[in-house]
Amino acid sequence: MFGASYHRSTPATFNALRLTKGLVCRYFASTSSLSTSVPNVNRVYWLSSGNIYRNLAFETTLFNNKLRYTIEPSSKTRPADVVMWCSDPCVVIGRNQIAWLETSPHEVEGRGWLLARRMSGGGAVFHDTGNLNVSFLESRSTLKRQECMQFLQHTLMSKWPDLNVFVGPRHDLWLLPSGVSVEEGTKEPEIETMASRSVPSPVTNLRVPGNELRTTLLQACSKRLGASARDGEAEVVTVNAGEEGNWISRKDFEANLATFQSWDWIYGGSPKFSIPMETEDGTVLRLNCEKGRVVSLVRDGGATSPIPLLQRISSALSRKPSSDAWLEKLNEALAGKPLCFEALHNALLDFEVSVSSATGGDDPEDPFGPKAQIIDRLRAMATCF
Repeated sequence: MFGASYHRSTPATFNALRLTKGLVCRYFASTSSLSTSVPNVNRVYWLSSGNIYRNLAFETTLFNNKLRYTIEPSSKTRPADVVMWCSDPCVVIGRNQIAWLETSPHEVEGRGWLLARRMSGGGAVFHDTGNLNVSFLESRSTLKRQECMQFLQHTLMSKWPDLNVFVGPRHDLWLLPSGVSVEEGTKEPEIETMASRSVPSPVTNLRVPGNELRTTLLQACSKRLGASARDGEAEVVTVNAGEEGNWISRKDFEANLATFQSWDWIYGGSPKFSIPMETEDGTVLRLNCEKGRVVSLVRDGGATSPIPLLQRISSALSRKPSSDAWLEKLNEALAGKPLCFEALHNALLDFEVSVSSATGGDDPEDPFGPKAQIIDRLRAMATCF
């Protein structure tokens, strides 16, 4: 089975096909519609770089050139491109997903993989050199997802008649023998959020040679684009790493590349979420996070105030008035810190040192008391990032 999902945005973006050891197909439809400019040659771009950041930056830069996909009044031609690539091992999450919820950044890094966030929606996927990525780019007024999937279906079955490929209800491709049923489901979230979650889908291997698949699709896409081009032909070009500026704006490409590689995009692009924690006396704390950083820590159900950390629960946790300086200082120590182990661990360590220095070591805390429990819960939580 070939699992798939898509997310509509403006400009329209669809993440439409995922095949393990096979194809990953996406659709990009520009909102531009009218122009008096002469359309460029339709092209099939083969990106030879195995770097996911360069590949995503090229695709995004090409798509953002809205004039490229405008259509002349009464024109019988339509500007369109196809971008194809294979990436070195990496995990790619959707635009509206939380990095730590969809994957384990520590394990990804430990395996030597890259973690990337794409501009479009959809779920998290694993890419390696066995995955062939195909993106269709053209005007919203002409792009039809169903036709693109039928084109891929026809191409695959014409070349390999033994492949029994169907177009599914979500504009995905299925390779499903008769009599076999497939169930889909999602696991319970570890954190609470309104962010998009991936829907696990059973996947399969096309079992066709990778180079042969690439050549077949390059030729088929060229023929398809040529049918809608002004001169009836489409170019197939190879784009090597460092040569992207020959085909798209170098300045825009470099800017997009820097964005895709940045912590603020990969992790800071995560939607807001909260992590519940509970002390032994039954008090539930909620760590609120946004843009990859700590925002506040409040009692479950409590409102966030200008000094949000534990103002409302200080009496329950520390048996002291709500103005307890300890709680306020802890909030100051954590607020704005990025969600990574080193930053959170160091913030907690610095906080404990500062408290000890302020008291001169004459007022040691109960190692099993409410304050110690809060620190322990936060330190354990930090190991997840």
